[in-house]
Amino acid sequence: MNKKLRTAILKAILIIIVLIVGAISVAYIIGWQNSSDANQSSPIQQSEGATATPEAGKEITVTGTIICLQPKDGEGPHTLECALGVKQDDGVSYALQHQDPSLIGSIPTGQAVKITGKFTTQDSKYAIAGLINVTSVERL
Repeated sequence: MNKKLRTAILKAILIIIVLIVGAISVAYIIGWQNSSDANQSSPIQQSEGATATPEAGKEITVTGTIICLQPKDGEGPHTLECALGVKQDDGVSYALQHQDPSLIGSIPTGQAVKITGKFTTQDSKYAIAGLINVTSVERL
């Protein structure tokens, strides 16, 4: 194989790799934007069948899935930061606070749980209805 042919083949392979990486990047960005658009509504906003926002200072029990909370604006870079929360089936999310690290620390995201604790409202950079000061956790 002569040098010009080998160089042309290597250039073609390099161009194909760059195009594939570019296509994957565009697909990822489009998918990320679509998932952000779905999360734009406020978690406090009531929809049909949604539960009302609890009264501050009251003990509540919430059933849902452990998640990494989404920022309110839904935009910005994704980081390794994960503020744990619980998301109910109706889409309402709560931040979780606990004094005992063994309550939440070992529970992975995606785990179905029943959380009990005192509800408080809180201004947050995350899309949450409020904060639960956790007193008990039951894995479901």
